[in-house]
Amino acid sequence: MLNVESPSLAGVCILVVDDHDDGREALEQVLTQAGATVIPAASARAALTHLDAVELIVTDYFMPGETGLWLLERVGERDRTVPVIVVTGYADDYADQLARAPFARVLRKPIDPGHLCETIAAVLRDASARSPGSSPSTHSPGRVLIVEDEEQVAALLEDAVAEFGYGVRVAPTGVEALRLVPEFRPDVVLLDLALPEMSGDTVLQRLRQSDPHLPVIMVTGNTDMDVARRMLSLGAFDYVAKPFDLSRLGRMLEAALIYRS
Repeated sequence: MLNVESPSLAGVCILVVDDHDDGREALEQVLTQAGATVIPAASARAALTHLDAVELIVTDYFMPGETGLWLLERVGERDRTVPVIVVTGYADDYADQLARAPFARVLRKPIDPGHLCETIAAVLRDASARSPGSSPSTHSPGRVLIVEDEEQVAALLEDAVAEFGYGVRVAPTGVEALRLVPEFRPDVVLLDLALPEMSGDTVLQRLRQSDPHLPVIMVTGNTDMDVARRMLSLGAFDYVAKPFDLSRLGRMLEAALIYRS
């Protein structure tokens, strides 16, 4: 039940994204009771058709297929900005990843109904207070270190990163990458998971120890969610799977550089 002092959300259209029926229906009930119009979606991809109709999104973080972060990236591609609140039961395990992503708020499960409504009201106030005429953010050229032992893959990534306008160096092994970091001083690292001599996750941990704020994007041929969760739990900024979606990679690098700056 809602606290009688909880803010009204009358007239607000909210998209609720959760692959679990019980969780989605519970959120829908709370928000409807607060006066909001709710559009439910069972997946991040299904949510895409409703983005133009809503003023705010409440999404689960980990879902089969595309995640809440993937949905946030899709929202960021649009001219009309919609605040995204993420709810998760993994807040402690993925605190760094959640902090780096530009979610409007991060809420822990189980969700307190009153706190949820207060958070939504605060996010909507923040959004309305922003200047509608403000220009979109831009990023300065940065340096990207690619750690990849497969020559063809390394060449593809090097060409793409250079085309994006960034400085780029390539290291074929984790050992070479760790040697290059003090010299090249990268702003972002693209790190293959499967490397000779030293595994990608070991390199990730070494990089995190030397510079906890250096964004590291993992490159993997495995799209299994367990692998993704393990990389994120070790402190990776994000991950990209082979074969590459270069447009998504470009947006990912831009987000990482904004975080770095």
